Amino acid sequence: MLLVAIPSLLAFSLLVRGAAGDLLRGRTEAHIQTVAQSSARGVEELVRRGEHSALALATSTSIVRALGELEDGRADTASVAALGESFLAAQRLDPAIQAVRLVDVEGNEVVKAREGELTPAHSPVHGPLGLPAIQSLRGRPFFEEALRAPRGSVTISDLERGRVEGEEDWCPAMVRFATPLFFQSGARAGVLIVNVWGAEVGAMLNRLVPAEQGAAFLVERNAAAPDRSGVYLFHQDGQCEFGNQTGSRVTAWQQYPRELVDSWMKTDAGIAMDPRTGDLLAHVYYSPYARPDRGWVVVLAAREAYFARPLERLQASVLGLSALVVAGTVVAALLLSRTLTQPLRTLAAGVRAIGDDLSVRVPVRGGREVAIVAESVNRMAGALQEHLETRERSERQLRETEKLASIGEMAAGLAHELNTPLSNIRALASLARRDLDAGRVELQALKADLADVADQTRRCTTIIDGLLRFARRQPPALAAHDVNRLVHGSLALVRLRAEKKGVTLAFEAGAAQAAVVDAAQLEQVFVNLLLNAVDAARPGGRVEVSTATAGGRIAVRVSDDGAGIAPEHLPRIFDPFFTTKAVGEGTGLGLSVSYGIVRNHGGALSVDSAPGRGATFTVSLPLGTP
Repeated sequence: MLLVAIPSLLAFSLLVRGAAGDLLRGRTEAHIQTVAQSSARGVEELVRRGEHSALALATSTSIVRALGELEDGRADTASVAALGESFLAAQRLDPAIQAVRLVDVEGNEVVKAREGELTPAHSPVHGPLGLPAIQSLRGRPFFEEALRAPRGSVTISDLERGRVEGEEDWCPAMVRFATPLFFQSGARAGVLIVNVWGAEVGAMLNRLVPAEQGAAFLVERNAAAPDRSGVYLFHQDGQCEFGNQTGSRVTAWQQYPRELVDSWMKTDAGIAMDPRTGDLLAHVYYSPYARPDRGWVVVLAAREAYFARPLERLQASVLGLSALVVAGTVVAALLLSRTLTQPLRTLAAGVRAIGDDLSVRVPVRGGREVAIVAESVNRMAGALQEHLETRERSERQLRETEKLASIGEMAAGLAHELNTPLSNIRALASLARRDLDAGRVELQALKADLADVADQTRRCTTIIDGLLRFARRQPPALAAHDVNRLVHGSLALVRLRAEKKGVTLAFEAGAAQAAVVDAAQLEQVFVNLLLNAVDAARPGGRVEVSTATAGGRIAVRVSDDGAGIAPEHLPRIFDPFFTTKAVGEGTGLGLSVSYGIVRNHGGALSVDSAPGRGATFTVSLPLGTP
C-alpha cells in the first residue's frame, strides 16, 4: 500500500504544482502585458493632449489678431502684452504647460510666458516682426524642423530636461510641441512652441506597480543617436534618469542583459524573463514621431519573488501534506486505501475547474491532508482572482480615458463654434455703445439688439452645457429622457468634426419617446458611434441617424457610407482593445465601452455591415418611465 500511495501522492503534488505554476505564470504574463499596453496608450494620450494644446493656441483669436497686427505694422506694446496674457491664461488652464513661446523666422523669441510669468526682452536686437528678442533659437534642429513644417502640423522634441540660458540647474523633464505660424498672405510668420512638463508621464508609470512588486520605466529608442538610445526617460530611481544629460551615463544597457535591451530597441511589444533574477519584463513601443527607429519603450517588470509567492506557499503546503499523509499511511494504510482515492479525484477535478473559472472552489472534504491541499488550492485561486479584479479596475479606468479622448477630439472644434456667437455679441454691444455715444437712442432698436445678445448668450450656454454634461464624471442617475433630444445633443458635439471632413449629418427623428436611462452614459454611446461613423465615412460622404419605436422598444440607427467592416472582423468588433484603425488612431475601447453601457441599460447594440456598403450600428432600448 505504501509503495502505491507514496509515489501517487508525490506525482499528484508535482502535477498540482506544475499546473498551478503554468497557470500563475500565464496569468501574470497576460496581466503585465495588458498593463504595459494600457500604459503606452496613456503616454500616447498625453502626447495627443500636448498636440491639441499647441494647435488650439496657434488658431486662437489672440494669435490670429496679433499676427494680423504684426503683418500690417499695427502692433504696439499693448497688443504684445495682450498676447503674453493669453499665453499666461493658457498656463493657468493647463498646469502641465511649462512655457509658451512665439519665435520669429530668424529664431528670435519675442513673446514668452514661463511658469506663470512673462519674460521681458532686454536685447536691442529687433527681428523681422519688429519686436525685441528675448533669446535666439537659430540653428537649433528642433526649431529649424518646426519652421519648415507644413501648416497645421506639430513637431515634437525629444523628451529631455531643459536648461534656461544663464541658469545652472536643469529643469524637470519636458516635451516641446511646435507648430508653424503664417500671416494671412501665406508667408511664414514664425513658430509657436509649447513646453509641456513630463512629470505626468512619470507619475502614471509610478502608479502602475508598487516597488515591492516590480518596477516600471520609460526607455528611449533612437537608432540615429546612439548616445540617447537606452537612456532612462523615467525611472523609479530618479538618479538613473537622463544619464546622457546629467553625466551619470546610466542606461538600460548597463543594468539589463543585452539580449533583453536589444529586443526593446527592435520589437514593438514582447515579454521575456531576466535570466539573472527570474523577473518577468513586458515592453510596448510607442513613437510620437511615427517612426520605427525613434520613440519610447514602456517596460513593466514583475519581480519573481512576488508572482511566485502563491506557488511557494502551495509547494510548502503540499510538501507538509505529503509528510502527514506518509505518516498517516504507515499507521492506517488500510483505512486510507478506501478513503483517499475519491477525495483526490475531487481535488484534481477542482484544480481543472479552477483553470477554466477562478470563482470555482475545491470542496474541502475528505481526510485532513486532502483538505489542507484543497484549502491551499483555494487560496491560490483567490489570489489569482484578485489579480484579475485588479485588471478589471484598470479597464474601467481606460473607459474614462476613451471618454477623455473623445472630449479632446471635439474641444478645439467647439471652441471655434463659440467664437461666432461671441463675435456677434461684441458687434451688437459696439453698435449700441456707438449709438449711445452719438445720442441716437432708439428704444425699439436697442431692445432688438439686447434680445439678439440674449439669444447669442443662450447659444453659448447650450454649447458649453452640452460639453460639460458629456465630460462630467458622476454616478449613474437613471431617469426618463427623450431619446431624440439625447441624439440631438450628441450630434451637436460631433458636428464640427464632420464638417472638417465634409461629411453630412442627417437625422430622421421618429416620434418623441422616453426611456429610463443615464443621460450622460447614453450620450457617450451616441458620441462614440457618431465619431466612428464620421471616421469611416468617405470624404464628402454622409452619416444618417434615425430613431423608430416598435414592440415597446426604441431603436437608434447610425449608418455611414464608408468601406464597411470585413466579415472576419465582425465577431470581434465589440471586444476590448480590438480596433481596425491605424496605430495611434484609436484605443479599441469605444465600441466595447458602448456595448457594456447599453447592456447595463437592458438594451442591445448590434452591427450590420459588409465590405463596400458601409456599416449600420443599432442601439435598442426598452421604453418606459421610472
